[in-house]
Amino acid sequence: MPSIDHDGPVQLLENAPDLSPRLLRALGVKVPDYIEARISNIDFTQLVPTEYQADQVLTLWTGRKKPELGIINEVQRAPDPRKKYSWPLYNVAMRAKYECDVCLLVIALDEAVARWAREPIEGIQPGCHFVPLVMGRSRSPGCGRTRRRSGNRNWRCFRRWRTATPRGGFGGERSGGGGGTLGR
Repeated sequence: MPSIDHDGPVQLLENAPDLSPRLLRALGVKVPDYIEARISNIDFTQLVPTEYQADQVLTLWTGRKKPELGIINEVQRAPDPRKKYSWPLYNVAMRAKYECDVCLLVIALDEAVARWAREPIEGIQPGCHFVPLVMGRSRSPGCGRTRRRSGNRNWRCFRRWRTATPRGGFGGERSGGGGGTLGR
């Protein structure tokens, strides 16, 4: 709803494009030296939308009308510089869609990829950075006796993945397809 309280500051910022960078500097944000401040299009609508799809999304419900937590699961086989842009977008889009807290969980298939995925993603908001939660082979949960006795096949499968040899197979045995992937 238009109002003088809203539109007045917007008009001031439009009339003085250098004002926003000065305000950010006053807040302690390092603003790069620039040669021009341009008023740009305010519409973020994508007429031809770019497709962004996570590997798997889970919502945790507690009986309320909204989910309590959203979990975005991404399996990462190799570093991909584009993920440093899409992962934060997944988080924000899911948060807006479901109106709940969201976690991004990256399942890294080797330790080099896990180290890369754990690097903070800068540039989203000054003073803040986005850090994916990463589960690699060395940081995956163990399988205690209680879990083993429970017969939870998925948990056992995940534990076997954790101890799989890098070239394929589980705990020393070779898998038919190689490549270290888990069959369904």
